[in-house]
Amino acid sequence: MRQTIIITVLTIALTISILIITPNGAVQEITQFKVLWQDKSFLSILVPPKTTNEQLKALIYEFRKARKGNFLSKWFSPTTPGLSNKYALIYIYVFSESEWATKDKLDRYYTLSVDQRFSMEYVKHIRALYYCDFLNSSKEEGSLGDTNGVARSPFYKKLF
Repeated sequence: MRQTIIITVLTIALTISILIITPNGAVQEITQFKVLWQDKSFLSILVPPKTTNEQLKALIYEFRKARKGNFLSKWFSPTTPGLSNKYALIYIYVFSESEWATKDKLDRYYTLSVDQRFSMEYVKHIRALYYCDFLNSSKEEGSLGDTNGVARSPFYKKLF
């Protein structure tokens, strides 16, 4: 009986901890995710395959909120550790298929001129992207999918 109560309390606490308020004021549950790898400012995270676009949007907005509130550290190691802004440059790629979320494949994606066909296939597997650059341009972007001038996700949608 006591064990059941403890498990119930923990379940309720975990559920509450992943609820956020979206920009339009609605309460939205963000999906769970796992950081697969981080290389300086680049991160690859994995979400469950059944993650909805609404959950992805909520996740991207939560990353933005965390960056503005200085609490990205609850999920990620600093991406610019020598600077006062520990997250001045960050690229978070969101996948639901671990085989596409590898560092080798992301590196290959960034060498567009070498293998455009690969890049056109790879971009189809990027579920969402959060990017900010406060080193050079004070630019911040969030999207479902990705576009890079050569390849574009078929479901690409810029969020901000």
